[in-house]
Amino acid sequence: MDTTTSILTPAESALATFGHNSAALSAEHAAQWTSSTGNLYHLPDGLTWPQYRASSSIGDPTLDPDGRDEVVDGVPVRIIEPLTRPTRGTYLYLHGGGWCLGSHRTTDSRLRAIAEHTGLRAISVGYRQPPEHPFPACLDDCVAVADATRGPRLIGGDSAGAHLAALVLQRRPASWLGALLTFGVYDLAGTPSAGSRLDTPVSMLLADTPRERWREPQFSPLFGDLTGMPPALFTVGTRDTLLDDTLWMADRWRQVAAVRLEIVAGAGHAFTLADLPVRYETEALYREWLTERIEAAH
Repeated sequence: MDTTTSILTPAESALATFGHNSAALSAEHAAQWTSSTGNLYHLPDGLTWPQYRASSSIGDPTLDPDGRDEVVDGVPVRIIEPLTRPTRGTYLYLHGGGWCLGSHRTTDSRLRAIAEHTGLRAISVGYRQPPEHPFPACLDDCVAVADATRGPRLIGGDSAGAHLAALVLQRRPASWLGALLTFGVYDLAGTPSAGSRLDTPVSMLLADTPRERWREPQFSPLFGDLTGMPPALFTVGTRDTLLDDTLWMADRWRQVAAVRLEIVAGAGHAFTLADLPVRYETEALYREWLTERIEAAH
């Protein structure tokens, strides 16, 4: 029996660019993620938000022994320098977690692999998070660190981090070599595939901002000015609720810059956090793409 054929709908099979051979595993993870994260953005009784963040299992808390913690313009960052080759630029990474969860100290292993393969210094930003610090605190922190970077640079992010990366680029469009945007949210009011699923974290992010304003360009980069955007690599799974966000943003982006769009067969949100074949394929793809972008500048 062809498990790929039985798992994927005809539309998914046609849309996906890779991952067909492991679609069943990806789809299983997608279902598990959806069923286990229904209350992800609801604060458990007896915990504060800092306590909840510390106890959440988003990402890998293992720290690279050669990584270092610094503060850039008042913002905590995690820096991974290449050890086996000269540094030839900076990759600014913005973590996901629905803005209110996640940490800049849970991606060392992925950033170490990027640093050694590409020669890029990887900087993960510990931006302020809602509900204690509503928008634009998180964006202001990311922009502050971006402003402090020098030389060739690229930016990337996952989910909420991709949202922030797109807004950073719209605030500071000059001199970026590329954007690596993974299952991002670009319309805070909800594309058709997302619906109202992100209303809880968006409500915390935007605090007292009424819902009818959530599509304003200052909040939702899908509706912002993309003039001057760099080449971008967009990645999303066929079963991600943010599929439409990526499809629509990539369509707008390619009107102003080169776009590569990769759609993973059967994958749901946050598949890059799971022990899946497509996770490692995707990470290898990212390293190669970043290498191509930095080498094009030299």
